[in-house]
Amino acid sequence: MSADRKQDRERRLFLFLLFCSATFYLFFIFLDGPIWCRDSQGYVDLSPRRPYLYPLFLSGMRRLTSEQSLRNGLPAYLFYAGVVQALVNAYAAFFTAQTVYRIAGGGRREKRANTMALFALLFQFAVSLLNRFGAARGSMYAETVMSESLAMPIFLLLICHLVLALRAEVSPEGGGRRGTMRGMVLPLLFVAGDLFLLLGLRSQLVFCLPLVAFSFFVQDVWPKNRRRPLRFGILLLLLLLVFVGNGRAECLYNEKIHGFFAEHTGKHEAVLCTLLYTCSEQDAEEMTVLRDPVSEKDISGEKDSSGEGEGSDGTETSDVGQEKVSLLRALFVACKERGVRMADVPARADWVETASHYADSYDIIGYDILIPTVETFVKEHPEDFHWDEQTHRMIWEKEKKTDANAKAKQDEQMRVELAYDTVSGELVKLLLHQNPRPFLRLYAYNIVKGLVCTNGRMMPALIPFC
Repeated sequence: MSADRKQDRERRLFLFLLFCSATFYLFFIFLDGPIWCRDSQGYVDLSPRRPYLYPLFLSGMRRLTSEQSLRNGLPAYLFYAGVVQALVNAYAAFFTAQTVYRIAGGGRREKRANTMALFALLFQFAVSLLNRFGAARGSMYAETVMSESLAMPIFLLLICHLVLALRAEVSPEGGGRRGTMRGMVLPLLFVAGDLFLLLGLRSQLVFCLPLVAFSFFVQDVWPKNRRRPLRFGILLLLLLLVFVGNGRAECLYNEKIHGFFAEHTGKHEAVLCTLLYTCSEQDAEEMTVLRDPVSEKDISGEKDSSGEGEGSDGTETSDVGQEKVSLLRALFVACKERGVRMADVPARADWVETASHYADSYDIIGYDILIPTVETFVKEHPEDFHWDEQTHRMIWEKEKKTDANAKAKQDEQMRVELAYDTVSGELVKLLLHQNPRPFLRLYAYNIVKGLVCTNGRMMPALIPFC
């Protein structure tokens, strides 16, 4: 078979895969419309609790149509955002299939490559169909008004670009120094671009940075016979630029929208919810008694003459220490009343029931207990929190007299969110003194759950193997 004919067959295959992928994802967005989820309001409202990129995306789509124009009961711009999300998901699924085709041998092993490419595409469809018809959520991620709708396909692109970059061979004979640099740098730029978008969509994906660095370390530095330290050095520089640039972009976004040069809030929320879940009653009692630096008279609300100034350890005032303990007690009581602690799992429950109980309790702790309790506390004690312009941090300190609330364009809700973040961080420090065994056990349960769980539900057939 001639080279031209092979290229033609390959081109037709790629067009077919791209057409199938676009048709599949567009069909469901036209069928279902955009799916409104619990987190959607925060993205639409440009909440400071959310990373900046997805709210910016929605804000850009909002300019296309009037908010009075409705489609599927929601503003029409959300539908057009869903169409863009569907196209991004379609391209990611297609590019995954194309990458598999290349790795499988391409035109040299056409039948095998075609089969594996088609399987890779159908696998993406199967995951989406599982979410749409098998999972309790009843919708595909591509349709939802959430950052996952873009983060998931871009993560797929990252994996593909990473594999292609690791497999790239830099041959000086192919075009001199310019060809060498193009073959070395261009794949790294694609990886860095994917990482920048991912961090702007989901800040938790910052863990991808060390994983990517480790992958290139194993490929370029570890083997003695083919070391490429220059490429590894370029990669480290790009990763640093991604990390610093993303943080800077988010701070500039929040300064423009909310008047504070700060990253998004809520960074401690996930670990705080989990620590509240795993904290036993004995640990809770010890933390609220042993760490209370004040007397019973202070707890009852009366101030001692020594109640101001530094505590016995010289690190914080007794008033602030008392507030931390009182707030922690309120959270413990609320969690106990709602039955959302690890201690509330039945005594004979296995790891499956424990992991399921945690999954059911997580949102209750976060949305129904933690956020309203801490935000109410912050709003009742506005004088306790002060924005430091030098460190760009909200400080929880009663005695600090200087306050930086002078800017007229500063957003009051952002002040509350930043104070919420400060309080959450302090509570995490206290809760880290609990017995670590329940936390580690829960972590292990969720790792195992991830091995036996589809995107929809646990697969009982796989449980005996774990």
